[in-house]
Amino acid sequence: RLAGTAPGRRARAARQLGAAWLLLKGELPDAPDIDRVVTIRAGGVQLHLHRLHRPPPRAWLARREIAAGSRDAGWQLLLDADVTPGRDAVVPGRRPGVRDLEEGSLELGQDGPSRWEIAVQSPAPGLLVLDQAYSRQWRASAGGEPLETVPVNLWQLGVRFPAGRHEITVAWDRGPLFRGTALAAVALLITLFLLVGSRPTRRRRIPSGVPAPRSPANPPAP
Repeated sequence: RLAGTAPGRRARAARQLGAAWLLLKGELPDAPDIDRVVTIRAGGVQLHLHRLHRPPPRAWLARREIAAGSRDAGWQLLLDADVTPGRDAVVPGRRPGVRDLEEGSLELGQDGPSRWEIAVQSPAPGLLVLDQAYSRQWRASAGGEPLETVPVNLWQLGVRFPAGRHEITVAWDRGPLFRGTALAAVALLITLFLLVGSRPTRRRRIPSGVPAPRSPANPPAP
């Protein structure tokens, strides 16, 4: 989607995706989303390194929640000049709409790669956005109570939390990996058992102790 975006809106899209720099062969037109452009040469090719204006932080609290009816609609919203990176959160929803959120504060503790710890405070329910790829295997909780996670801006991880002050923990759930590994091990053992059990066994001829009959045409020597 970023490669197919018009040059005049590509910097805005890159900022929404959390990028701080944008490396391209061609130079983008001047836009408020670009701070400066540095020209470099690599392997005989001239490249333009665009420094983007104020990329979103690692963790932030959304001030507006914008519901999009589809991924295509969400992408168009991210390109809208009125949707500010690090402030507005585009989330999936059946009915498009905008909901204003109260201003709050956060304190970032541990930040990845498999665990986040964030202290948040807000006078009303809010939406925490992390610079982390969304997956259903992320589990969020506060005080032992599970919290809802949602995709934000098509790819980032969002966590809904109630009003008040909370110590939010976001951890990667390794349960599916362990269960998948255990099932694979069981399947391997069953396969080996079937292979060993289906091998043909060679019958050994056991001598009976009785001499074999001789042919009358060849009488024994005296």
